[in-house]
Amino acid sequence: MTISRRLFLKGGATAATIAALPPTRATSEENTSRQGSVENIRFERSPGRLRIMGANGVQIAFVMDGKWLKGVGKVSLDGKPLRDVTENIWPEMATPYGAEVCRLEFMEVRGEAGAVVISTRPYYRVIHRMEWTEHAMHPLTNTTSWSQEPSSPEGSRFDWILREVDETYDGVVYSGFSYAFRYDGPGHPIYQIEDKATWELGGNIVGNGFIMRGGGEPHARFAPNTSYYSGWDLPGIANPHVFQHKPLYTQMQGFTFQYDADHVLLTVHDHPSHVRSLFQRTPGQAALLHFNQYCFDLTERHTTPARKILVGRRKDRSETTLANHYLRVRDFLQDQHRKYYGLKYDKTRPVSHMEAKGLAQMEKFKPVLDQLKEWGINRAFIMPIWRSPDSDINPRFEKDRERFGIFGNLCCPLELEIADCYGGWEGLRSVNQHAASLNMETFTWHASHFSSMTPLLRQIPDLFCRDVNGQFNRNNYGHVLMAVNQRSPRYQEYLMAAYRKAKDCGLNGIFHDSHFNLATDTINFLHIDYSQESQPAPPGEFHYPSDAQGQDQILSMHDTALHLQSRLQNEYGFFYYVESEGALGTSWSTPDYPHIRGNEYVYSNLDSGFDHEGFAKFDDDVVMAYFRALSVRLTYQIGVEPNVFPDARSIVRWWKPESMVPINRAFARVEDHMEEMWVLDDDRGILWKGTDAEVLFAYKSFDYPIHGSAEVLDAVENRQHRSVNSLSAKPMGIYLLKLDNIHIPS
Repeated sequence: MTISRRLFLKGGATAATIAALPPTRATSEENTSRQGSVENIRFERSPGRLRIMGANGVQIAFVMDGKWLKGVGKVSLDGKPLRDVTENIWPEMATPYGAEVCRLEFMEVRGEAGAVVISTRPYYRVIHRMEWTEHAMHPLTNTTSWSQEPSSPEGSRFDWILREVDETYDGVVYSGFSYAFRYDGPGHPIYQIEDKATWELGGNIVGNGFIMRGGGEPHARFAPNTSYYSGWDLPGIANPHVFQHKPLYTQMQGFTFQYDADHVLLTVHDHPSHVRSLFQRTPGQAALLHFNQYCFDLTERHTTPARKILVGRRKDRSETTLANHYLRVRDFLQDQHRKYYGLKYDKTRPVSHMEAKGLAQMEKFKPVLDQLKEWGINRAFIMPIWRSPDSDINPRFEKDRERFGIFGNLCCPLELEIADCYGGWEGLRSVNQHAASLNMETFTWHASHFSSMTPLLRQIPDLFCRDVNGQFNRNNYGHVLMAVNQRSPRYQEYLMAAYRKAKDCGLNGIFHDSHFNLATDTINFLHIDYSQESQPAPPGEFHYPSDAQGQDQILSMHDTALHLQSRLQNEYGFFYYVESEGALGTSWSTPDYPHIRGNEYVYSNLDSGFDHEGFAKFDDDVVMAYFRALSVRLTYQIGVEPNVFPDARSIVRWWKPESMVPINRAFARVEDHMEEMWVLDDDRGILWKGTDAEVLFAYKSFDYPIHGSAEVLDAVENRQHRSVNSLSAKPMGIYLLKLDNIHIPS
């Protein structure tokens, strides 16, 4: 159906159209407000604005400038502003060939499957520089006309797809809307849409709080001069801007949680995907920036996951209630994320990291395992033991290291074979058999990269990802390692075969190093198919390197990396640690102690190094710090240097076995019942709820109320008794309560 711009058609529940106003506003007709509806959503077109109104009280105002749509301005729910209107919400799009969308021409509003679709026509302007480069790594230049006005190829379309949304989390009804982008750009393929938005309850971030794991300050409370940056800079290195955007699902928590005195605002995508996020606020700024880069394979047509903006009332103004609500929302959403990719939820437990400075002596691991068992530690990490430059190349050049330079280290595997210096596969089997005899679990190092000197290129020509230069993707690691093209079928076969051997040797789990920056956040840029070996260019295929498009591919590794993780978990039964603080995988990271302190619940189920320097800034007791961490399944790594063991220098200096071993043993007695975590009022401790029991970790002395009676195991003392009506908890006590009636805290 062709709709005239001047004709207003008010349709039924499934189709309604508002025509755009013409560029000029010369008549009274052109200044008249026009209205329509789709199911529960009404819309109104007036000069300078297109307003969308949901039955649930949400209102969304699109800013117009004549025929041009300028983005989303004011958003409110039941009259409460949800964002500062200084900046409009706007999608950023550019082709790698040097053209960007600079304008959106409003075309129509229509209904589609219960959604309101605001349809626009994108206009492109030429950018001088492309993302692609020449052989010398200089940016290629777009040589098409640079004097033309922005243009829109026939068939170009960009849609905003809006839906009214009402959902319930933790018994709280959330209302709002969702928006998705649909791109159709003939001749203009893209691989990323950046959603540039801000969200602030009340229209100003000052006075609001923001809880975000993996985004810097875990619980930010915004005053006028509060700054916030979810990225990571590291002054003093060649390029100090390490990560500006981080993957939302594999580095950060997978959603956002903002609150003010009365409400909570969630931003949630309807399903996970490759999203790179940045959250930032500068002092004096009313807005909190939400930049989300939706990444996908290079294509002319793509629809992003819908982003839901949801607001619910706080149950009360208690910080404890808020923390528990955050946990319930997080549990639900991250469970949905894992289910989407078929991932298991592995849980942390007290852990030791057996790592030598340089090459380890394999026989030294067994006495360390014996000691760990006595310390109540039932899980141990085995350092990288694959063939690597350190095991196979560097020893040959030890005397000439200054002359030849570095070839890489233990974390630059040549191939997935156990190095001969560790006894090969039988060496691994021997260590794992010893661990199994102690009822201990072992896991080892894994990564999505190989040494640049790997012999695997002979059998897997498309082993490595490429960057925009056509070079192997180094990800700032110099010449020593390259990121794997995980979408290579031959690599996948090789990976699964290697870990089948490891499983047969008794390995229980994997730590995936560089899980986000060299795996789920890696993008492969290809001009040709490098899996085709020694294929000459067909005659007549030469073209000038301007904006001409050949067989170029830009491929995201995100979903493939998670598919491989799912296979290793489900086919081989591995538990799976990942280097990040994100939602997908058991996290291994080292947050700053000042961030952890008092925010332990935010870092639950994380395997962490202990921040000595940060801890030293406080007059805290290290045993209590260890206890508080373990109470939320935040486990501090007990590092042991096997080559030096049992010398005292071989063990991390903060470890206090006389005080911490009883805590570990108590944890082992209750860990199977730790299913759902609750924060207690007045910093009294942590309560875990299981299907038939509760586990209480007490930070101080207090009487814990019991509805009726319960069989109680004092797990530290390993002594049972019955309590009626209340339990007298002691500091650093761990109690397992088998209740006659399960108690649910408010």
